[in-house]
Amino acid sequence: MSLTIRNPKVVELRELSPSEMERIRREAQQQARSEERTLIMRRMRARLAS
Repeated sequence: MSLTIRNPKVVELRELSPSEMERIRREAQQQARSEERTLIMRRMRARLAS
């Protein structure tokens, strides 16, 4: 599942319904957002520590 989220082209090769595509795209966006948040927190902590 993580592979299909990270590589949208792989998802499009399969026969997916529009609702499935939308759900996968939304999951990918949420994943990217949460990863971005942890990166920002890590940077802030690094700045505070120095």
